[in-house]
Amino acid sequence: MLIPIPLVIPAKDGKVASLKKCLFPKSKRRAPAWICDAGTDSLAMTAIGSFAKSGAGTAFVEQMAAADARAKLANKLSLSVQKVAAEREGAELNDNALIGKITNEQLRGTRVLKSVYGPRGRLYVLMGFDEVEAQKLQDAVTADYQAQKTK
Repeated sequence: MLIPIPLVIPAKDGKVASLKKCLFPKSKRRAPAWICDAGTDSLAMTAIGSFAKSGAGTAFVEQMAAADARAKLANKLSLSVQKVAAEREGAELNDNALIGKITNEQLRGTRVLKSVYGPRGRLYVLMGFDEVEAQKLQDAVTADYQAQKTK
């Protein structure tokens, strides 16, 4: 888990401005701001995945870090779909497995937007969607869920 640490910097007007300093876990090395902020301002839905250095090679580490981020995105998307579907049906949903399966299928084509290696060789990756893409995905998953539920 990454912990932002407050950093106090004097502003030009003499007042104190507080910025957050983002560090890699168990390290004093600075991490890129997107890691602590979990994204960028232009993205509506983001997730950060990571995977430790492995003897299986960099391609494997990249795949596993991306899979971690994709799983976190799927969880976020599933929760938003459950909320929308519950509002439409007026009841709590218990179809977590079905929504999760559909969400994973919809996220199959996602790609890594940013990546960085931490001080101990752990790879961190950012995946995300802007507002339009996030809404399209949510609508597609909701539609698939509704279609499969009526079968």
